Amino acid sequence: MRIDPRVGVVLNLVQIIDEGRARSVLYEASVSELFVPYMDPGNGWNNRAFIDAGEFFAGVGFLKPLKPGLDCPAGATWFDGQTISEDGAPRLTSRLACLFERAPENPAWRHLQGSEVYGRPSRELVLRSAATIGNYDYLLDWRFTPDGTLTVAVGATGVIETKSTTMTATHDAHGGPETGQLVAEGVIGVNHDHYFSYRLDFDVDGTSNSFMLNRMVPQRVDNDPMRKSIWVNPPVVAARETDAILDIRLDQPSMWMFMNPSVRGSLNYAVAYEVMPGATAKSILSGDDPVQRIGAFSEHQFWVTRYNEAERYAAGTYPTSSDANDGLAVWTKANRTIENTDIVGWYTLGFHHITRAEDWPVMPTMWHEFAIRPFHFFDKNPVLDLPKSLTDH
Repeated sequence: MRIDPRVGVVLNLVQIIDEGRARSVLYEASVSELFVPYMDPGNGWNNRAFIDAGEFFAGVGFLKPLKPGLDCPAGATWFDGQTISEDGAPRLTSRLACLFERAPENPAWRHLQGSEVYGRPSRELVLRSAATIGNYDYLLDWRFTPDGTLTVAVGATGVIETKSTTMTATHDAHGGPETGQLVAEGVIGVNHDHYFSYRLDFDVDGTSNSFMLNRMVPQRVDNDPMRKSIWVNPPVVAARETDAILDIRLDQPSMWMFMNPSVRGSLNYAVAYEVMPGATAKSILSGDDPVQRIGAFSEHQFWVTRYNEAERYAAGTYPTSSDANDGLAVWTKANRTIENTDIVGWYTLGFHHITRAEDWPVMPTMWHEFAIRPFHFFDKNPVLDLPKSLTDH
């Protein structure tokens, strides 16, 4: 792990120790960019569309210090990091990240057999940081569990952007301004979006990976009085970058997997790691909107690119001076081959925010997350032998 002044915590060389053998999962993983467009077209608001990581890191740094006993347990392991002062000099800042273990009070697995319940309690290793960008605070978690799953989570809190109004109450039970909500007398919270692009440089048991879609396709069942339909999941390996630009569709579900076609498990499946989306959103702004052209990564919930060292930031290296000539939407036009080579996944964690009275004067933390989990990576459940108690050693 390292701390980068632009994107915060960066995971490096994530591995699984499998029966004493180190197996690679991710070469590198981090936030890549944040895009926060506001929905008020009025003067003074129509320019409020922020590219947070690329716009605000210089001089202040992306991450801010954590508070023991609030953000992390007092007994956590703390990490300091380098930020940049206003004159460009390096500056050491304390407590930019923390690491702690916790019991999520969930079973890692359980089963009732006869009158006996068998199982093992789970545990979680949490690497946490916090970004404060203007009015918003984001808690940024990487949560590791013993079954090989990595949950990536964002907790949004802080203070909403507001504007004044002469209104003291809405005109009716459902009324209010179209571009915001009345959150207090004389105060409108302006509607907006949040889009986090996560850069996930997978190395599943090596650098030569492929991206595979398991699409769930309905299939008719003929001549069966008990059933008329089922679904099947034929796998499709994406050959080029445009084949792997994806959106979540409930009517066309699919599983997104990074696999190594050269490494097989005991059942002859290619070893893989799956990206499991959580509740997320994509931009519904017009594609020709100038701010949307810069934040174009938000148009889709997943992208896959061929590895290129220069391609690190989803909205481009210099988004504030860009003419939308850099970033994911531009790179993928080359439609490079992504089969059996070094590839990178880009997950868009997004949420629309229609403000509410409960968000004022300070928002309660709301978490959004997705998971990365093994799929045919192990030959069996890897947590069968966890301790029977969290106090056992």
